[in-house]
Amino acid sequence: MVKTKEQIIKEYPVEKTCDKCGKTFTLDDDILEFQEFHHIRFTGGYGSVFGDGSEVECDICQYCLLEMIKDIFRMKEDFPF
Repeated sequence: MVKTKEQIIKEYPVEKTCDKCGKTFTLDDDILEFQEFHHIRFTGGYGSVFGDGSEVECDICQYCLLEMIKDIFRMKEDFPF
């Protein structure tokens, strides 16, 4: 009797490039920077400046994101735990 096991191979990202500054981070080089990338994705709604139904995406490194929102972001300081 031969028993078999199905092997499921999943794809996962190994490299991320910032759409603003163009810097590339790889999973092997610096996992912490790799984890701090921000993927923005949404669909433009009716009357949106991006276009009704447009699929909008970008990948931004933490440094560019901070530069872009540094004057407007809020940081929650009271953690519930």
